[in-house]
Amino acid sequence: MNPAQNLSPFDAKESLIQQTIAQINRDFARFGMEINFPQSMEMVYAQVFRDRKSVLNDLLATDNHRLVSLLYHIDISESAIKEAWAEQPDLTRPHILSELIILREFKKVVYRNHYRDKKDTIKKAR
Repeated sequence: MNPAQNLSPFDAKESLIQQTIAQINRDFARFGMEINFPQSMEMVYAQVFRDRKSVLNDLLATDNHRLVSLLYHIDISESAIKEAWAEQPDLTRPHILSELIILREFKKVVYRNHYRDKKDTIKKAR
């Protein structure tokens, strides 16, 4: 489970990080969960990871249906979760789910930016 390596050219851009945070915020807000992020970009991943892990731990313990709905909305498949658990059995489920969520949301932002840039390039060529 290390598809993050495929995204490494993009991860240095602060704007992508901010967009990823906004995407995570939107998706969790749809399920009534608020997120507070640090202003410092140096600590953002650790903060997002820790906050998501805590929320996911609570959902696993108290509201499995809401968790499944959230994962479906974010577009994390059951097979991806099972594969991640099998590959890293020493990690907790909230830990793995947090990683999967952050990675998926980051991919959404990267894809959105890629296709937006492509669309802009096509418009300029006309």
